[in-house]
Amino acid sequence: MPAAATFWNLAISTTFDINAPNSMLSLDWVLQTGVSASRSVSSGILTVPCGESAFSVQMELSVASSLPFDVVLGRDWLQYCRKSVPSASFHLSSGRLDVCTQRVPACPADGTASSDSVSDVFPQFYLNVILPFYDKQFVA
Repeated sequence: MPAAATFWNLAISTTFDINAPNSMLSLDWVLQTGVSASRSVSSGILTVPCGESAFSVQMELSVASSLPFDVVLGRDWLQYCRKSVPSASFHLSSGRLDVCTQRVPACPADGTASSDSVSDVFPQFYLNVILPFYDKQFVA
């Protein structure tokens, strides 16, 4: 079983939200751990289990209240993973998540969906049990 995800070398619970443009860190977790957050942002190395190893990346996480997990990974993380490890399988607290390259409809800045546009920026994420695990640690 892979180790838990960490931020600032402290264990965290993780999930992914395709609707979140940016990754977020729980205010409750920041207050409990005493991790530094300047101007509602905390910077550090986020490590997420990936196959039998881990994927580490320097992240700036916005601090937010009332999150269901310590870290909610957003499309910023998704886009980086898509470019760095496009076939990765991540072990999040909310379940296994495989990176896939299907495209999703683009959303304009006003939040309304456009039925005839397709974004090449954000791939579709979905739970899948077919893709292989990586067997080495990735550090970005």
